[in-house]
Amino acid sequence: MSARGWALLAVVTLCPVAIAASDSGPALTTEPAPARLIPVVGRGAPGDVGLTVPVAELSRWNGPATITPTTLGVVDGVLTRQLFTSTIYVRGNVTITDSKFASDDYDHIVVQGTATPGPVFSHIEIDGLRSTTHNDDIGITNSRNDEGDAGAFTLDRSHLYQLNNGARLDSNAVVTNTLIDHLSVAHGSHTDGIEIYCGSDITIDHTTIDATNPGGSDVNAAIETQGDADSGGFCPVSNLTFSNDLFSGGTATWRLDDEKITHVTVRNLTIVTGSYRYFATSVVDPSHVDVWENVMLSDGTSIPTAETYGCGVDTSCR
Repeated sequence: MSARGWALLAVVTLCPVAIAASDSGPALTTEPAPARLIPVVGRGAPGDVGLTVPVAELSRWNGPATITPTTLGVVDGVLTRQLFTSTIYVRGNVTITDSKFASDDYDHIVVQGTATPGPVFSHIEIDGLRSTTHNDDIGITNSRNDEGDAGAFTLDRSHLYQLNNGARLDSNAVVTNTLIDHLSVAHGSHTDGIEIYCGSDITIDHTTIDATNPGGSDVNAAIETQGDADSGGFCPVSNLTFSNDLFSGGTATWRLDDEKITHVTVRNLTIVTGSYRYFATSVVDPSHVDVWENVMLSDGTSIPTAETYGCGVDTSCR
C-alpha cells in the first residue's frame, strides 16, 4: 500500500457498554476501545496495545489509593488484572499490567517517588470517559506540577483514549509501543496527546498519537512541548528522543516551541498529511536539535531539517 494509503483514518461510532467487574460494586459504564489510525509500516504503535484479557476478568480495585511494592495484592512487584475507578498514586518499582483505569477524576495515574527504574505500566488501558466534569484531565503523569516529583516510569504497549490529555511527562519518562487517540475536547480544554513542560531524558518511541478531531479543530496538538514559564512551561526541557513514531491532527501536530528546549533527537518520524499545520517551531533554535533523520509526511514528502516548519499553504508558523 502506498504511503498515502496508510494515512487513511478509520473512525467509527461505538455504543456504550457496561463493564462488569468480579468484585462487588456497581457496573462501570464506558465505551470499548475505539478504532485506530491505520499505522505506517515500521512506525507507530504495534497492534497488541491494551489489555490481553477481557475486561470482565478484571477485579475492581478496593485497595489504597497509593500503590507501592509492599501494597497488599502486589506479588513479587507485580499487580495485574485490576479495574481502577479513581486516581491511583504509584511509588517504587512496581509493574502494573493487564489493568484498566476508567474514571471521571482529574488524574488517572500519578507517578511519585524517586525509585529507579520506577513503575512499569504494561498492556494497560486508560479511559477518560469523555469527562465533562474536568476540562484538563490527564491519563498518566509524573509531572512535578501534578502532585508528583518527576519519578521515573515506563509506559509500554498501552492504549489511552477519551482523555483531554493523554500524558504529561517530566524527567525520566519512557512511552513506547503505545497508542493515544480519540481525545476528548471538553469546553475550555487545552487538549493534547502528550504534554512535556519540564524535565530531561524523556523518550517517545514506536508510539502513535492521533489528535484528529472529526468534529472540528479544537485539539491543540499531538505533542505539546514548552520549557519556559513565559510560554506555558514549568522549567527548561532537554534530552528528548522521538523515534519510530506516527503523529496526526491538532491545530499544529507538534508544538516544539520554546528556546529553552535543547538536545532534541528525532528519527524515523511520520506526520499524517491533512493536519492543519505540521510544526509550530517558531522559537526553537535549530541548533538545539541534535539529530533529525528520516522525518516525513505520510504522502512521502521529506521534511529535511528542523527548520522546515511545515506549515500549511495558507498558514505561517513563524
